[in-house]
Amino acid sequence: MKSSNYPEEVNVPFNFSSIKADFEFRVPGAELPSEDGSWAIIQGNNVILEATGNGLKLPHGTLPDWLAPQQPPLCIGTWHTQPLRAITISSSQVLEAPLVSETFNATDDRIDSQTLTLAGLAKQILHWEKQSRHCSNCGALTDARSEERRVG
Repeated sequence: MKSSNYPEEVNVPFNFSSIKADFEFRVPGAELPSEDGSWAIIQGNNVILEATGNGLKLPHGTLPDWLAPQQPPLCIGTWHTQPLRAITISSSQVLEAPLVSETFNATDDRIDSQTLTLAGLAKQILHWEKQSRHCSNCGALTDARSEERRVG
């Protein structure tokens, strides 16, 4: 549901309620899942999605060999009981069909609320992981804590 304060869904800062029933955060340090799952692929201010007959969806399964992640995949949780992994790719990475690049602040609503929220959450977590590697006070490396990534 859109609010009059946010004319497009993409401008809603966080819509966790749209995924709450089917998403569970992965506690940092928990065992990494080995089974296939979905991917939140971030390319700058865009999300990489798979064009399907049912619209744009998060890619699922094994990533194509030509796709070059900038860091090891980060499993951020489970979506419909399957792993949701997040990666970033270079802004110069050329995409091949069926993958497409969609901006987070597109003027048309091509991305459903759940997909947009999952991708936005992945973008936030990847940003935090990148920016919070070192303590801002002493410069020491930081450690992941099991209390992190929880939503009220």
